[in-house]
Amino acid sequence: MAWEVSLVSNLAKCRGLTLIELLVATTIGILALSVMVSTFLTGTKTAVRITDSSYFSSEFYDVSRFILDDMRRAGYAIEGARTGSVRWAGATSELSILSSNQCIAYAYEFDDSGTEMIRYSTVFYFAADKVIRLYTLEKEIKDTTTLIPNVTEACGKGDRWGEAITDNKSMQVKALTFDGTNAPLYEVDIQVHSKLTGQDDVMAFQVFLMN
Repeated sequence: MAWEVSLVSNLAKCRGLTLIELLVATTIGILALSVMVSTFLTGTKTAVRITDSSYFSSEFYDVSRFILDDMRRAGYAIEGARTGSVRWAGATSELSILSSNQCIAYAYEFDDSGTEMIRYSTVFYFAADKVIRLYTLEKEIKDTTTLIPNVTEACGKGDRWGEAITDNKSMQVKALTFDGTNAPLYEVDIQVHSKLTGQDDVMAFQVFLMN
């Protein structure tokens, strides 16, 4: 009889979790899992936000740096005899700004594998797409048949033939202005909005006409 009581007692101890205990354990497990998932998602969103912000800053810097470096070449002549004449037709300066202050035109000579070339460029703000566009025309220096547009025509050509140097899927250009009031020191101001992070940023720099 004592053996039977002991067996029943042992069976009672080994019967496992009750329904209430199981529900409590399940609830705790779900809560713990929810916390883990929430933490993971928060971390993922933060990582994505940081990545987007880094991409935006890098892209904005690269565009600004390109404009700065290219403007510094304005008026460069391979031979001294052409110094002061490397510019768009009708331009009064190696760096010529359209009256709207939203387009600048310049030119410089360069060597292309032994061939002396001249590159005419315009950088301007295209409001319709909220991008910065670049239009270039290249020709050999000895080529006297290619007609060179004046500054106004050059800035207008970019709408059709120029290429965007900013990506309007990630960045909206709110403003681009050039100021030559203190020439030969020129001021450039760019205002942009990130479509990835919603942040606004401004880049302002000066370019000294060296050639």
